[in-house]
Amino acid sequence: MSEIVYSVIIPVYNVEDYIYDCIKSILNQKTKFNFEIILVDDGSKDKSIEKCNKFSNYNNVTIVSQKNSGPSSARNTGIKTSKGEYLLFLDGDDALNDNCFEVLDAYVELGADVVAYSYYGVKDSQVQPIDFEFECEEKTGKQFLNAVWGKGRNIFATVWTYLIKKNVVGEVLFDESLRNAEDFDFLMKVLPLAQNLYSINKQLYKHYYRETSLTSVISMNKVITDIKVRAKYYNEYKNIVLANDCVYSLKAMLRVYCVNNNESLSEVTTILKNNKKIIFKSKGNLGAKLLFGVFGVFLGIKIYRFIYRMLRRKTLRTTMVK
Repeated sequence: MSEIVYSVIIPVYNVEDYIYDCIKSILNQKTKFNFEIILVDDGSKDKSIEKCNKFSNYNNVTIVSQKNSGPSSARNTGIKTSKGEYLLFLDGDDALNDNCFEVLDAYVELGADVVAYSYYGVKDSQVQPIDFEFECEEKTGKQFLNAVWGKGRNIFATVWTYLIKKNVVGEVLFDESLRNAEDFDFLMKVLPLAQNLYSINKQLYKHYYRETSLTSVISMNKVITDIKVRAKYYNEYKNIVLANDCVYSLKAMLRVYCVNNNESLSEVTTILKNNKKIIFKSKGNLGAKLLFGVFGVFLGIKIYRFIYRMLRRKTLRTTMVK
């Protein structure tokens, strides 16, 4: 069989310590089908490209270099370069589990549009299976979303827990203006297009928690982006799970504001005003509902900050005494 089935797309940025093992985890896969690896160097400043070039003699490895434009741009370059029937995304400091392709082969043979799967979380050599307890066969993407939300859960919001048929993705690309929640945004555009989706509770991916990983750095801009993306899809689907996720991000924004003195009160106030209705549509969150319902947004933020800092100082004093 000469056709390429799996296109594994890897954005590469300053991962010189990990990219070799990442690539080897793909090359060591057992599969019935042909696959290609697309390495998109996103302007790395370390020796990542040199590590990638060690595989340049492999006929199924393509190396593309571009100026630093972010992971969304790198993944889009990978999508445009890909020749496979299916797309699989992998971060350059993570790895595929040994049986990944072996398990996915069966679903390729069934003609699946999308396969959703679980992963292992790895931190300090401790491996923890992360379960996604909703398994299904042959649902449409919309049925899958509604069924997961109906259980009070949300989908895994990372593209590296999905195998996606390229013709389902079609013309959809990652939004390069986003610096957070770009995976969730992409999935919420693509999953509803699937006519034949399988969800399996099998760990096919290894995600390493590192301070420098794509998913670890938190800033006010990232939190606000997350709020805007999640609010957009709440307003489209009016689902309580999406409302709860949005409120979780709103609370994260408030915590960042409380900790950092240089964050803009006017920006935080505007974001909260724009999403106040979502707080009251969410499940639970009684404290936030009372705070902003009784005192309004502007005064509520000031009260929240005062209480947060007071409790934080108390916690610090208690820690020092111990």
